Amino acid sequence: MAASDEQQEAGRAPATALGLGERLRSARKARALSVRQVADELRLEEPGILALEEGRFEDMGAPVFVRGHLRRYAQLVGLPPDAVLDAYRAAAPTSDAPPALARRAPSEGMRLPGWVFGAVGALVVAGALLAIVTGGRDEEPALAVPSGPVAGTRAPAPAETVPAPLQLEPGMSRLVLDFSQDSWVEIDDTERRVLYGLQTGGTRQEIVVRTPVKVMLGNARGVALALDGAPIALPATAITNNVARVELPLPPPPATGPATAADAAPAPAAPADPAPATSGEPR
Repeated sequence: MAASDEQQEAGRAPATALGLGERLRSARKARALSVRQVADELRLEEPGILALEEGRFEDMGAPVFVRGHLRRYAQLVGLPPDAVLDAYRAAAPTSDAPPALARRAPSEGMRLPGWVFGAVGALVVAGALLAIVTGGRDEEPALAVPSGPVAGTRAPAPAETVPAPLQLEPGMSRLVLDFSQDSWVEIDDTERRVLYGLQTGGTRQEIVVRTPVKVMLGNARGVALALDGAPIALPATAITNNVARVELPLPPPPATGPATAADAAPAPAAPADPAPATSGEPR
């Protein structure tokens, strides 16, 4: 059976967690890859690789992270990523369900502490005493102030809120990632890891990084990069199996046809012929 036929048969294998893990393990062994090598490529610990191969997906965190690990694993060992994700959904039907939100049961009644009733009673008594004391005084009616604009005047226009420009410290840059497709992303600058995980297509990430910054894109064709407002074209040498690894900012392209020192220096002027010496005496 040809390799493509084996992959098609693998895509139709029983959709169980154990069956999916066995498919991953078999594909890894077929490519002569060790668990340590796969862990290094996927940037996971070896127990995480074993959890995927043994179908213990709940050990890998939320389903969104499991899908990202499975997609990258499938791409690494040559399995169809969509078939692997379909098998995972069949083995874990609740993986695509939104997380359940805990609801607070309504209470039968609200009970107030006794001191609240005492405070309310004291306020009522104080109000009654104030009414008795001020009851015999003539008070001018309060002037009603209209809540809306006065007739004949124009209400002031609301001030427009202008966002303040982003001020960056020296050595900092603004990195923008636009995702047209789902992509697993790992971004580390010189101080910390600034972004890690599966990013959804149709979203944007804007982050401030300290350059140089290392970027790994699991689905390079589905991501557009810009650094400090300048679009970045990933070089073909930085992409392998649609996985890009690059350090930003990119080095400047080499200059074509540099001028040599001999070409740049002007040619020395030819010395003028000296005039023949003449004497004052006739021959």
